[in-house]
Amino acid sequence: TASAPIGASYTLETWFRTPGNNSAPQVLAVWRPEGSGGDHVILSVRDDGSLRFLHRVPAGGSGGTDVFTPAPSSGGTDYNDDQWHHVAAAYDDATDTMTLYVDGSAVATGTADDPIGADVDVVLGSLGSARWLNGAMDQTRLWNTALTEVEIRERMHRTIAPEDAASGDLIASYRFDAGTGTTAYDYAGPNPATFQGDPQWTAFSGARLGQESAVATSGSGASVGPEGGQLSAAAVSA
Repeated sequence: TASAPIGASYTLETWFRTPGNNSAPQVLAVWRPEGSGGDHVILSVRDDGSLRFLHRVPAGGSGGTDVFTPAPSSGGTDYNDDQWHHVAAAYDDATDTMTLYVDGSAVATGTADDPIGADVDVVLGSLGSARWLNGAMDQTRLWNTALTEVEIRERMHRTIAPEDAASGDLIASYRFDAGTGTTAYDYAGPNPATFQGDPQWTAFSGARLGQESAVATSGSGASVGPEGGQLSAAAVSA
């Protein structure tokens, strides 16, 4: 649990892994007004393996706008597959658009008129006192902007330091690298998260993360690393 200032537009992103034996929704993140029990934002994996992104203003226990990925029963992907996935929930106040991105691609959109624009309590991996996550999370970040698909792809596989040019709208970044203790440190600002319940550290998560990343699109190449020691990809076909 932590507190963070949220602007009119925002993006919430995280890596997650949930097993296939979940019979109840798995909460990845909840945003609430400071000191209130009502919810502004919920990001979760539903019991059928689809994903849910709720944006609600004013905060409460009902109402708001839900965006879902297609249900597995209708040909959608079951994300309760015990594999690592990246999800980003973005709200663009300029266009009133909610977009749910999974593994770097936009998969669902919706429309919501009212921005949050306030300090919120951020709860990761539970509803605060119930529905503890049966699974794992890594590199959770909060942005005061609606990231585009291109920006998400460029950033999702790498850490972002405060001096990085991409960190301008980054308001909280939890790498979960400490390995011990009951605090998840914020690498972007003064918003450390305090553990509730009994979450367990993992020595190596398996999420596809590193210090650098590059995106190679169809017909073009990309490389990472210093000159003379680069890893390159070329002639990529979609």
